[in-house]
Amino acid sequence: MTAPRSRRLRQKGKRVRSAQAQVVKAQAVAAHKVVKKPAPPAAPVILEWCAEHHDKNAPEDAPPRFPALSFITERPYKTTFVLVHVFFFVALLASGKTQAWFANNSGVAVVWFMVAGTIGLGMICGQSLGNVTFYQIDLEGERIVLHLPGSADRIRIMRLSFDSITSVCPFQYSSYNNPCGIDISYLDDRLKLRKVRVPNLVPETLIDAQMDALRPALGFKIEETVCHDT
Repeated sequence: MTAPRSRRLRQKGKRVRSAQAQVVKAQAVAAHKVVKKPAPPAAPVILEWCAEHHDKNAPEDAPPRFPALSFITERPYKTTFVLVHVFFFVALLASGKTQAWFANNSGVAVVWFMVAGTIGLGMICGQSLGNVTFYQIDLEGERIVLHLPGSADRIRIMRLSFDSITSVCPFQYSSYNNPCGIDISYLDDRLKLRKVRVPNLVPETLIDAQMDALRPALGFKIEETVCHDT
């Protein structure tokens, strides 16, 4: 004796709903398994660089007693060039024979003095370009701390506020060369434009990360990387 048609339909519906429930359950289990764990937070950007064999804890070199003569400590070789030529010229003028020679060859003497003086003044009055051995970017203090070689085993420490910085330009000597350097232009206390250079020893990835960290604070002052071979 066969079961009524309505009963058979109810049994068939239960089997369909049961199969659908199992499919939904299997899909939920599979989805739970493939859910990815949240990515760990990105590592903080290293906001400093130190050259090899540089002791960043070395004592600070005392500033010159007369700030107007600071170029002597910043450019000792250039200053020596000028002083040697001045001493040599004075010694020549102190001799009677030299004075007679200068009188007979005044044109040559004037040209020599003008060339030597122009070269010396150009080196002294030109923009300073010191090589940085250590730098640290202080985003909270809004400044960049730089270390430059000083006298003996000491270091000269410069603290450049973001307001005094006029441009920060990464550079590479070759597009195939991974290390980068940075040219930092700034205004000193006398509002004279100066420049310091971080040599091309810093990894390119570190430079890119540091420029991205500085860009919100310095904006357009951060320039694009310059390749000198292009």
